[in-house]
Amino acid sequence: MPLAFRILPAANLVHVRYWGFAEIEETEQAMRACFARPDFRPGMRHLVDFTAVEGFSRDYAGFMRLQAGVADLLLGQPVETMLVIVAGSPSGRAMAGLVMRTWDDVDGIVIRVQDSLDDALGILGLPPDTLNAAVPWSDQMDPA
Repeated sequence: MPLAFRILPAANLVHVRYWGFAEIEETEQAMRACFARPDFRPGMRHLVDFTAVEGFSRDYAGFMRLQAGVADLLLGQPVETMLVIVAGSPSGRAMAGLVMRTWDDVDGIVIRVQDSLDDALGILGLPPDTLNAAVPWSDQMDPA
């Protein structure tokens, strides 16, 4: 599976990494697993790294279904969700653009796109060493 996630509770952060070819079904599986974790809570900041994405599924109907499922879990909460995407490659930027268009004019989700992890962490107000935390990646996916 070309993605992995980990939850860093001390930083109030969900960290997700994609690589290779991103598929909708794998993303759905990972998101369900992440949101079901006892250490996940609404309002956590999300850092999603698309740097190593080489391509992604162009199933737009499936993508909209996926985003609707995310909306059900994240919207309607008393706090906004901040999502910062690292998209330092052409494929990553294309995928980030799709994500951003999906959330246009939706209250409760704030999305920013950056070219580097350091810049993304800065937007989130986190120090550069935040990702050095000894928090394991999800055991459902191979973080390669």
